[in-house]
Amino acid sequence: MTEALQDALSARARCSRFELPDVEHRLGLWFREHPAHWRAFVERLPAAPA
Repeated sequence: MTEALQDALSARARCSRFELPDVEHRLGLWFREHPAHWRAFVERLPAAPA
């Protein structure tokens, strides 16, 4: 992620950065092999508006 994009995202309270070390483009396959990271990712998702 570019620094400018990171700065733009961090300026909004609803956005945060979530890093996954050594992950390539097939994120779904990687999450299948790393379920703890999947749970951590899902727990950080914002709640849907009511």
